[in-house]
Order: sequence, then C-alpha cells, then structure tokens
Amino acid sequence: MNAVCKIFKALFYDYPIKAWRWFIGEMTNKEMSNARMASSIGFGAMMSSMPIWGFQMWVALAIAQLCKLNRAIVVTFSNISLPPVIPFILWGSLYTGGLILDRPTLLSIDNITLEEAMQSFLQYVLGAIVFSILLGLLFGLVSYTIMKFTRHSN
Repeated sequence: MNAVCKIFKALFYDYPIKAWRWFIGEMTNKEMSNARMASSIGFGAMMSSMPIWGFQMWVALAIAQLCKLNRAIVVTFSNISLPPVIPFILWGSLYTGGLILDRPTLLSIDNITLEEAMQSFLQYVLGAIVFSILLGLLFGLVSYTIMKFTRHSN
C-alpha cells in the first residue's frame, strides 16, 4: 500500500510541481532576449489560428524546438483559440479570405450547396493562413514593444 501512495504522490504532486516550476522558469527567463521572447509569443499566436484545428499545439511545439524558440511561451500562446474566441478567429479568417479573393463574406445556412461550401472553404483556408500570419506579427510587435519598456535589454 505504501508503494501505491508513493506512486500517486509522485504522479499528482511531485511531477506537477516540478513541471510548474520549469514552466515559470521558462516564462521568466532573464537570459532570453526580448526579440526571441517576442518571436516565441508571435509564433504561438500565429499557430493558434492556423487552419490545422487540433494539431496547432503539437506543430507549434515541434517547430519551436527546431527554431530554438521558448517552448513554454509558444505552447501557451498557441492555445489562445479558446471557445469564446473561435467565432472571431473564424470570422477574421473568412473576412481576410474574402478580401484576398474579392468575394463577400456572407454565409447563409438556408440555401447552401456543395459548390458554395467548397468556395467558402477555400476562402476560409486562404484567409486563415494570412490572418494567422497577421495575428502573429501583431502579437509579436506588441509584445516586443511592451518588453522593450518593461524588461531588460539583451
């Protein structure tokens, strides 16, 4: 019985505490430059609205590892597509795709056909890619500006 208690303590107390300390250490890393931290924030925000629903965090984590970005920040900001925000991301993607393809962004459930759905899907995917890049640039620039005035310079 003692072994079972030790296993539960390790799984539900020791490891989460260690993971939380690592996460906070990564988020408040004093040695990381403002540009690298802002790049991590911007990249995470960009990946949050990419049209690969369900895989954003995993793809963001893999690319962050390859590009040597701050993984904790990238994963945190790749999860900003929470349910209350999703309608705004979808509308922003459709609107951006409509601007690029010079189409209206009106959607109607009443008389939808397969052809109209495929055109809207192309509009959404193209718009989502451009919208996510713009969102990442916006988050990166705003966070870099804030860090420039509130954090150390590297």
